[in-house]
Formats: sequence, structure tokens, C-alpha cells
Amino acid sequence: MRTLPPLEIAGLRPAQIEAIAGVERSLVEQRFDRSLIQMATGAGKTYTAVTSCYRLLKYGGFKRILFLVDRNNLATQALGEFQNYAIPDDGRRFTEVHNVDLLTGAGMVGSSSVVISTIQRVYAALRGEQVTADDDPQLDGYVPDQPVTVAYSAALPRRPSTW
Repeated sequence: MRTLPPLEIAGLRPAQIEAIAGVERSLVEQRFDRSLIQMATGAGKTYTAVTSCYRLLKYGGFKRILFLVDRNNLATQALGEFQNYAIPDDGRRFTEVHNVDLLTGAGMVGSSSVVISTIQRVYAALRGEQVTADDDPQLDGYVPDQPVTVAYSAALPRRPSTW
């Protein structure tokens, strides 16, 4: 992470540049094991995230990234963003260089560089339950009566270092 090349800022908005730089700085300083990007609606969060994913895979030593969303339609939109993203190095599409897949009932593809999933699918997979093609629309408004305990499945790695 300390030797990342400068960010190619052509086509990026100031807020996107700031967000990517902040995530990369946080990872270099290793003060936190996660980052949060908060941007206004329409500010290009998904494009910012795809740009970060590309840099982490290409230069940061990352092998796999979980791209987590809360609804199926957002997973489909994110997949489209990865498919349309032209990498700055040579203009090829992201998906020509890295495999991007949706988490499905068949599980996670071993060759995936980016796995896109809803929270509900990851939760089901962690519990060893069947991962369905569609998420229950009622889950968006569901509030549990008590804290939820997650039992981990051996099919998914527990440690972020294996992602």
C-alpha cells in the first residue's frame, strides 16, 4: 500500500479524489481495519468504489474484494459499473482484467476478484443456509427483536486477509 502510484484523476470529481485518497491513507497508516466513504446521492460512490477496487487489486496486493449492497437492484447496478469501468492503464474494461461475480446459490467462484452480494445473501451463506436468487423484499424493513448472532460457515473465509 505504501508504494501505490499516484491516482489518475482524469474524469474524477474532487469528492471522489478525496474519498479514494482517504481510504488509501487509512490503509497505509493501518489505524483501522475498515473504511467508510460517505458521499451525497449522485456523487459517484459506485464509480469511486470501483476505482478503489481496481487500485487495491492492481497495486495494493489485494486478491479478493467483497462488494456489499443491501438490495438486489444495487448489486445489478454495481455489476454494470464494474463491466463499464475503463481502467486508466489501457482502457480495457475492468471485467476484462478481473473476474467480477455475483454471490449465488452455487457459492463463491474461486477465480473471482470481486464478489458482489447483498447483505442478506452473505448472512445466509455465513449461516450455511441456501442462498436464493432473490432477496425477500420484506427484509428491508425488518427489525430483529434481539441482537442477531452469526454462526460462520467454513465455505466462506472468516479472516479479511483471505479475501
